Amino acid sequence: MMRALLHGAAGVALVVLSTSVGCALRGQSPGDMPQVLVARHELRVVFPRDTSSRWGWFGLQDTGTNPRLYRYAWNLDVDATVGPRSVGVAIEPTTSGPRTFASLNAILDAARPYVCSYGMAISCGEPKLTAAVEAGRPVLVVRDSVLIAHLFALHPTFVRLSQDHPDVGGLVSWDRVPVEYRAPALRPLSPGAHAAASDERRLDALDRFSVRRRIAGGQGLVDRMWIVVGDSVPLWLLETQHTYDTSFPGQRDLSDSGWAVLDPRLARLSRPDTTKPIDGFWTEGRPRMFLKALEPGATRMRVRGVHGRLDAAVVSEIAPGVLERALLVILPPHSIRIVPRPDTVRAGKTFGVRVRVYDAYGGFTERIPLPLVVDGEAGSYFFDGNSPSRIHPSTTGRMTLTAQLDALVDTLVVTVIDSTAPLRPR
Repeated sequence: MMRALLHGAAGVALVVLSTSVGCALRGQSPGDMPQVLVARHELRVVFPRDTSSRWGWFGLQDTGTNPRLYRYAWNLDVDATVGPRSVGVAIEPTTSGPRTFASLNAILDAARPYVCSYGMAISCGEPKLTAAVEAGRPVLVVRDSVLIAHLFALHPTFVRLSQDHPDVGGLVSWDRVPVEYRAPALRPLSPGAHAAASDERRLDALDRFSVRRRIAGGQGLVDRMWIVVGDSVPLWLLETQHTYDTSFPGQRDLSDSGWAVLDPRLARLSRPDTTKPIDGFWTEGRPRMFLKALEPGATRMRVRGVHGRLDAAVVSEIAPGVLERALLVILPPHSIRIVPRPDTVRAGKTFGVRVRVYDAYGGFTERIPLPLVVDGEAGSYFFDGNSPSRIHPSTTGRMTLTAQLDALVDTLVVTVIDSTAPLRPR
């Protein structure tokens, strides 16, 4: 029976030969079921018998619509030592015109081998793999012992096989194919290699999906905040869900069993009045706490018993269910100053600066994170209140550094000289 498929606005037609291949590919008879045989030096992947009478593309293909409809592929998916991997061969039409193959062996010989890993992007390489027909069945053979160990050292019990075939309109899969391990057996992973593989699998899983929770509110960074004596700020518990480089808000109603400032002389926590309406300015919802700064100094805030629906995916560097954030209480800022203050610097040589925040009594701190604007250089800089900002002038001339905290501003003008010229003394 012949079947015509129409694709796209232009109505480009693909005519393929529809045979009984769909039934045969699924391996209905016990002797035709797919097999995966693993030994130390050889991996054999045996697919069900292919009863097609001809192979290739016999008409016009609208390959821009869905190339997978037209490709031939034989694929193994396995949960390898460091996460999911795919191994197989595939071939797709390179033009919209017809192309035929004399036999199944011919199309297997033309197909390109691949091994792929999956993350934010798919990364593929070309392994040492052969594909041929044995007793009418497509067979993939890998004789790379390193790759075999990488794929099967954890001894998975089942794998997934799939086949793309135009005659069945796309993908046919076998989701639980048992793995048969044969002699000589795979060498077991050493304890160190097993631990490293487990760590890498954990990191791979966290790249795919993870949850982070934090104490939010006030000025500063995610892990630390600062506040002026006498000020009061709202605080929240926020959850963010991450998938590779994409993040989005998580659960808003996390539970907790208690908040504390580790040095209560410096700041005081109080719960909001739940009888009052929420201030529309607070996009995060009603605050969990208000923090009132009392005396200058450094301490930490801690929240215990933080739980939500996705506890198992939480990334935390301290005890489960515990969140902390460093807290710095300062006197009202009176001035700021960039330090040190070099007169000249060399092009191509990095130099470091910090920003001091002074109070009215001459005391200062270098622990307030502030942006740095550097005129004459591309890119942006930021003083994180911890390590010096590393400024790297690339060309000679005049460079201006500007730091700003609210209405307080400080400017440093530096002359950038040739790398071989003598520095000008102050």
